[in-house]
Amino acid sequence: MKFTKIIFIICILIVITFAVFTTVSAEADSRPVVVIDPGHGGRDPGAVYDYIHESDLNLSVAFKLQYLLESDGSVVVHMTRTTDVFISLSERSEIANEKGDLFVSIHHNASRNPDTRGVETFFFALNRTEEYDPVNRTFAEIMQRHLLAQTARHDRRARSANFAVLRNSEIPSTLVEIGFMSNEYELASLITDQYQWRAAQALFCGIMDMLKVLEL
Repeated sequence: MKFTKIIFIICILIVITFAVFTTVSAEADSRPVVVIDPGHGGRDPGAVYDYIHESDLNLSVAFKLQYLLESDGSVVVHMTRTTDVFISLSERSEIANEKGDLFVSIHHNASRNPDTRGVETFFFALNRTEEYDPVNRTFAEIMQRHLLAQTARHDRRARSANFAVLRNSEIPSTLVEIGFMSNEYELASLITDQYQWRAAQALFCGIMDMLKVLEL
């Protein structure tokens, strides 16, 4: 009889433990998911200047942003890539649509004019006359504002673009260009940890602000 009671008590404790674990897991899963997309990678290095690959800079900033977001703990982070591997544009959008609540694609810019400089962000529109999702524009403008505050770079504004990763995304999305590799002065900053942390901090603040806008 005592043995039966002991077994019964053990079973009850197991059920309670499982219920608590399930509740905690559900709470964790309820956090919004931010998909970070380090642009380019693998056979697609992006812009290349002084043997520096844009894909590497994108990934470096993405890792710093991942660290800030995960340290904060209020969101779940999903990276489209964590190594120097090629991922198609359609795959990136699919990951965003399947996994995320917000999508941020990280890039570095380039121009034929070596004097071109500054930071800019993009939201999707087929062309300048087409209608756009105001949520995406708001996201881009928020990110641009924080990039300017953190980096003190020239303001190239938040603007529309028909980029595939934005066009095929079904969640609030933006693409950020955090400096020109083709500008010798900016490139010297872009490769430093100090500038990359400032850029990551800007993106972190922008994401937190956008989550408040969306009430997530």
